[in-house]
Amino acid sequence: LLASAALLLVITVLTWRLDASLLQPEITTRIYQATGLRLEAESAEVSLLHGISLKLDHVSTGHTPPLFQADIVYADLALLPLLLGKTEITAIYLHAPHITLPAGQTGDHIIATLARLSLDRIRIINGELHDAHGRPLLDDMQFDLRDLGLNREIRWEMLAHIDERPVSSHGK
Repeated sequence: LLASAALLLVITVLTWRLDASLLQPEITTRIYQATGLRLEAESAEVSLLHGISLKLDHVSTGHTPPLFQADIVYADLALLPLLLGKTEITAIYLHAPHITLPAGQTGDHIIATLARLSLDRIRIINGELHDAHGRPLLDDMQFDLRDLGLNREIRWEMLAHIDERPVSSHGK
């Protein structure tokens, strides 16, 4: 009986906390505070497919032209903090993002910016990287960043194409 009551309480709290209209502003605000990137999404919904995630559709930065656009972004959320009324992002998955390097910046600058998020993982699936003039730098990019944080050793792995030639790299 006690286990049933606890389960009912967890379901009630999760139902209340899993409102996409409440989670989206919390997540986009956290990302903005850490990186300075203001994200806009056409729609948001909670996904329970692989744990608890906020799914954002047609995401872009508020810049013109956008520094970043993606068809779908998933933000995985930690369960225990959510039950306690807090939102903790553990991982971000970017599906088909189009990323533009601002003039004068390198990929190292982007990684340093993302490291401020303090996440277990950021994964780019089928991404494109362009320079500030729109010229392609990397196509069909699969990029995996792990252990992001200011005092953590970031590990990364990348597979992509440059002018239709495959390239791969990894490191810490």
